[in-house]
Amino acid sequence: MGKTSLCDALLAGRVLPGVRSRLCRDDAGQPHHVELAARTGPGRVILGRRAGAGMEPDLPALEQAAALLAAAAAAPGEWAAVDEVGYLEQASPLYQTRLRELFDKKRVLAVLRKADTPLLAELRRRPDCLLVDLDELAPPRVGAVVLAAGKGERFGGNKLLAPLGGVPLLARTLAA
Repeated sequence: MGKTSLCDALLAGRVLPGVRSRLCRDDAGQPHHVELAARTGPGRVILGRRAGAGMEPDLPALEQAAALLAAAAAAPGEWAAVDEVGYLEQASPLYQTRLRELFDKKRVLAVLRKADTPLLAELRRRPDCLLVDLDELAPPRVGAVVLAAGKGERFGGNKLLAPLGGVPLLARTLAA
């Protein structure tokens, strides 16, 4: 799943101020450039273009993108979303400053790349940061164990699916 898709899924239909990024490909399907757009309202810049095997940051565009972060910080509401912070942002001190200001003014749902850059390390160390590494999640914790064994011989059939008020007994148990 892409980072924007993940961010949008976590927001569950809410539209928050902030920015979203998108990797654009050429006609051959190869990465061509990275675009950053405002999550609400107008505003779109190309942050970087393909250069060899990687992306080369566009400093003037990053400076323009800093204004998108400032607008998100000034928007009403408690929350903002930044669907990716990666290595291109290292090229612009102004962009980094506006990103820090956004984190200081709002609660931010952000997707961070795993790259090891000073900015990413700083964001991960923030005391208000809850970091969830999706690659290292432990198996889900068990919240309850529903004992539902047996053949139902004495009951006279499948007790798990037996209706109680029109709802299967197991469904009522799981809902509770």
